[in-house]
Amino acid sequence: MQKSVFFAVKAVLSAGLITYLTWSLDFAAITDAIANISPLSVLICTLILFAQIFVLAFRWHLIARAADAALGFLNGLRILFAAMFFMQVLPSSVGGDAVRVFMAHRRGIALAPATSVVLMDRAVGLTSIIILMGLFGHLITRQMSVDQKWLVQTLPFLALAAIVIGFVLLPRIISFLSRWRWANKIVQLLTQMNNLVRLPRIALQAFTISFSSHAMTAAAVWVLASDLVPEISYFTILAFLPPVVLLMILPITIAGWGLRESIMVVFFQLSGYDAADGLIVSVLWGLATILSTLPGALFWLLTRDSNDRLPPSEAAPPPRTEPS
Repeated sequence: MQKSVFFAVKAVLSAGLITYLTWSLDFAAITDAIANISPLSVLICTLILFAQIFVLAFRWHLIARAADAALGFLNGLRILFAAMFFMQVLPSSVGGDAVRVFMAHRRGIALAPATSVVLMDRAVGLTSIIILMGLFGHLITRQMSVDQKWLVQTLPFLALAAIVIGFVLLPRIISFLSRWRWANKIVQLLTQMNNLVRLPRIALQAFTISFSSHAMTAAAVWVLASDLVPEISYFTILAFLPPVVLLMILPITIAGWGLRESIMVVFFQLSGYDAADGLIVSVLWGLATILSTLPGALFWLLTRDSNDRLPPSEAAPPPRTEPS
């Protein structure tokens, strides 16, 4: 009952945000934006996002192999497709990362390494997003006040510093928690993560893949935006996306719907573009994301076995997050 209420609240918030944006903006501008979007652009966007899933699967496979917890690339790809699809469409609190951990565990990977590998994969993705915010954030602060601009440009570097300090102190944190028996599972998880951090070659490859993934997302969204705002640059879109993706992690709406649109509208306005264009680009980006997972989800449904069942709804999954 509690889960149903929580889902209903998230659904109402998603629908409410999109409805509010639609009614608060110029309806004629919205319809013009829809008319100016080429079906070919939507198709290209979807294909880029589809290809991106293979890139993300390779990053997960690379990290899992380094931790001796590899499933094989194809198995990992099937699980990732399933996780991304169910995260987008199912009325459940089960997140994509929880699905990945559960399915990997069902296929023979111990729970601690399965969890640590997924969390490490997520950490690489989020850290690379923060780095991109630091590199390109100035492109979306041109019309902000001096105080606002300073805050937006400084926060990514503070967050990155906190992440680096956390990894540096990880051995001490593990040693401190090892004193208590109740923390054994946490210690195992952190030890797995610490072992991966000490592999610079793997880390470099993982970050390279992660930046490539973000570049593909920006390319997919830029294809849509270019139909509406021909003068918008690829690097402006690359600057938009990191904060959008980070804020979409907040588990307050369904798969980021409504929240993503609100942020995109704000960023389009800050850059001097029409808010209606930001709304339509964001909605089509969300729809293309769902479409991009459909082939893999269908393949998973047709070829699944008893080890492919989703985690039970009463499980306590990690917070829901979007693959980066």
